[in-house]
Amino acid sequence: MIKMKVITITIVSILLGAGITSVGIAQSLDGKIDVEVSKFLGLVKPVINLENESDVSFAVRPVGDENSTYYQVNDTIEINLDITDNSGRGDTLPFVFGRSIFCSAIIWRMPKITLQGGFFKRLIPTFVPLQIVNVVNSTIGKNKSTVIEFPLNYTIAEEVANSEGEQMTMHILCMGMIPDDVNGIGDIKFISHKKVTINVGYYHLEQPPE
Repeated sequence: MIKMKVITITIVSILLGAGITSVGIAQSLDGKIDVEVSKFLGLVKPVINLENESDVSFAVRPVGDENSTYYQVNDTIEINLDITDNSGRGDTLPFVFGRSIFCSAIIWRMPKITLQGGFFKRLIPTFVPLQIVNVVNSTIGKNKSTVIEFPLNYTIAEEVANSEGEQMTMHILCMGMIPDDVNGIGDIKFISHKKVTINVGYYHLEQPPE
């Protein structure tokens, strides 16, 4: 009986801990990534159609002690995928192996210089060198996704948490696999790139945004 109580308390503690760690709600950027799957072979063409600016709101929670208080951000940015399948396969002849888009993203900001939280982690809230997202259902592999997510985990100074917010810059690159022709960088014709300004507002957990 005592063992059962200990196990129950442990499970509850883990669940509460998970709830505290993931404090925010995923924030969608304005716009989308259009993905076309074409030809019987399944060529993939992603085109990033995000707006030049997006507004988001991140939840913050205090960390540190009463002598040195700063705030933790643990949230997610998501981008919607609009997938069009022009391969002609339909449901009767699905792909055996999946078709995907490969995405890389980096977000940086200009943090207040403090000793808490790690400077580079505050400077670059997100750096995803490679994320693979399936864009078709297949016999072998995962089903297609309708969003792509980029996690953020960084700290901010107290005055930033209590201010009107700040601006960040995001660069995102995507290519299809198997690649199709899109306007890209230089002579590489299967990479789509976009720079986005993100206007970030912060709210305390006891003060959710309207």
